[in-house]
Amino acid sequence: MEWKRGQRKFVDATRQPRKQRLHAYKAPLHERQRMVSAPLAPDLRKKFNRRSLPLRSGDKVKVLSGKFRGLQGKVVRVDLSTLKAHVENAIIKKTGGREEFYPLYPSTLLIVEAVERKDLAPAAAKPATAPAPAAPAAKV
Repeated sequence: MEWKRGQRKFVDATRQPRKQRLHAYKAPLHERQRMVSAPLAPDLRKKFNRRSLPLRSGDKVKVLSGKFRGLQGKVVRVDLSTLKAHVENAIIKKTGGREEFYPLYPSTLLIVEAVERKDLAPAAAKPATAPAPAAPAAKV
């Protein structure tokens, strides 16, 4: 496989965990945004014709595993530095009595309702490409 100049090749080029971690730590923001992707609910999969989407604040999600399993709420914040999301009802109490949002891994969340995204149109709304007109038959 050829690499273009400046292309980050760690993810595809190696299976070594230390290099995978290094890539995640050094990844620029546009790559980190893709790393905080969560799977879509079945009806949204058909709507967007995709399996997952990057999380955005305002998305309604359901927690699939962990301490808050089954809980539904809106995403309050997506932290790109730690690659975690904070959900509305997932709250823990600190020792001083203060309450904070519990950071959750995006892979443990299921997007139930997605915030409108300008860059991504629903599958049905995409314009169908018209077939090219057939060339006229040559006269003999």
